[in-house]
Amino acid sequence: RCCCPKKLPRPTGLPHCPPEIRTSHLNRMLKPAARSTARRQAGKNVAGYNPAVMKPVMNAAQIAESLKNIKDQILVHLKNESVDVSTLALVGIRRHGEILASRLGALLAPELGWTPLVGALDITLYRDDAMRAPLTIPLGTDMDFRLDDRPVILVDDVLFTGRSVRAALDAMVDFGRPRFIRLAVLFDRVGREYPVAADFVGETIHVDRRSVIGVELKPMDTLDQVVIRPTREKKG
Repeated sequence: RCCCPKKLPRPTGLPHCPPEIRTSHLNRMLKPAARSTARRQAGKNVAGYNPAVMKPVMNAAQIAESLKNIKDQILVHLKNESVDVSTLALVGIRRHGEILASRLGALLAPELGWTPLVGALDITLYRDDAMRAPLTIPLGTDMDFRLDDRPVILVDDVLFTGRSVRAALDAMVDFGRPRFIRLAVLFDRVGREYPVAADFVGETIHVDRRSVIGVELKPMDTLDQVVIRPTREKKG
């Protein structure tokens, strides 16, 4: 068992959890707001998290407006496709994608006459860098419905290389064979490494490849905002 207070399982053969796993365990015990604050405090001396070098891109009101635009795009598409909206499902990629999917579901409900099914998809074990990236404990997929014959909208915060979407498509196969899958993203940025394109887009943005678009959303973070951080870290 891990030496952290949660006493979660640790990798076989190790007397103690590596620091990255122990930190992950402790972070999971914090409330979302506290976790966000701790992350900022821990990153004061890290280039990617220094508030002084962050460039604000979008505030809460602008995020809400972008989601309304995405909602309108989805409604037009569903009408053109003559889709049975009673079977529609929204699947968000954890973590920010699931928050956006939930918000889109709430926006679509008055227009459709009912609330679409919403699920959260964990792609940790399906990523092509899973063996090279720092060890992380999967949060798990929260989706208590099958996808067979359903129109599905996959939701994520940022589409960059296309690798996260590729992993998500692999993960979704475990839940059935959808009628079709469409992709909705808050931000579409240049830098594709896989042949992936978004069907519904809130904003298209061109930034330096070495920068990352940092999306913060309640309740996971303390506020709704989007910033650009000058770091080499990639966002899928």
